[in-house]
Amino acid sequence: MIDIKIPFYAKAALISIGAFALVYTLVAGQAIIVPIVLATILAILFNPFVTFLVSRKINRIVSISLSVLIATLFAVGMK
Repeated sequence: MIDIKIPFYAKAALISIGAFALVYTLVAGQAIIVPIVLATILAILFNPFVTFLVSRKINRIVSISLSVLIATLFAVGMK
């Protein structure tokens, strides 16, 4: 294995460029990233309710639809 020594200024430049690219990507993709994160959080929060409805012998699709409807009504009611 070849051991390559990278000078400090090259490491600092790579880290700076990488940090800039990460921040730029997060800012540019904000319109896509935020809804995906929100949807993931809501799916995790609704999973116990859907599981409860499925255990009560309600179809899974109906359970998911019912939980989304209840969440929508709750969100509209909060406004």
